[in-house]
Amino acid sequence: MDRADATRTITRLEIDGHAMVLSAEHDVLDLMRRIEEAARGQPTFVDVAGDRAIMSVLITANTRVMISVEQVDRVAPTVAPNEAPFLDWDSW
Repeated sequence: MDRADATRTITRLEIDGHAMVLSAEHDVLDLMRRIEEAARGQPTFVDVAGDRAIMSVLITANTRVMISVEQVDRVAPTVAPNEAPFLDWDSW
C-alpha cells in the first residue's frame, strides 16, 4: 500500500467556533455559495450534512465560517497520543 492509499481527505466546517466534519458526499463549493448568499441578505438558515448529523445553521453577516480540507491517515494509530509509552532516560 503506497502513501496515497494510506490517506483520505476530510472536510471540516467551523461556524462561530462549533466544528463538524462534513459528509463525503457534500458539495463544498455549493455549501460555500449558499453561506455567502445567506450572509449577504437577511439572517437565513443553511442546512449542512455532517458525517454523523444534519444541522441547520442561522447565517448572518457576522457569522464566522471556516472550511478546511485535510488529509488524514486511514489507519488509526495503535496508541493514543496521551498514552504513548514513557521514555525512561535512565535506561540509556
